[in-house]
Amino acid sequence: MTRRKSIRIKAGDIFEIPAPDGRKGYGQVILSKTLQYIVVFGELYVSPPDVDELLKSDIFLVGWTSDALFFHDRWKVVANRAPLSDRVPFPSYKINVRGDRYVHDFNDEGYRPATTEDWELLEFKSSLSPIGYQDALLAHHGFGSWDNRDDKLTAAHVWRRVRYVDDQQRCS
Repeated sequence: MTRRKSIRIKAGDIFEIPAPDGRKGYGQVILSKTLQYIVVFGELYVSPPDVDELLKSDIFLVGWTSDALFFHDRWKVVANRAPLSDRVPFPSYKINVRGDRYVHDFNDEGYRPATTEDWELLEFKSSLSPIGYQDALLAHHGFGSWDNRDDKLTAAHVWRRVRYVDDQQRCS
């Protein structure tokens, strides 16, 4: 049995997402922890784009995922650049602790009581398998059908869930 070398995903890694017609989509790892926080750009390319130009394109999908398709060589890392942190939404999440409702910031470092508006708008922190992001990108280009659940992956959806937990509202 041949042993695979381990895959080490790093923040800034730019990766290819294969499409059935031979074109490729691209994404970038923004954060790499146990899970990866990624963005996926909206276009498919016949030939590899200039990486610096790619990073100027619109972010289509964003969220947490695992390294499964990297590990199985279905998403290949092709370059590394500084993560696009200034163009990426970092949403807050809602949590329920013993019946009390809170808003947690993206990094789980701060929290405050949730307003009714927060609770209705925000979501619990979750992740999706990489194939979910791939399927959404491909459905956007006519390969399969768009699922209403894919709406939650769009950058526009995630941007609406950015809430700030400022120092005056933080719980101790």
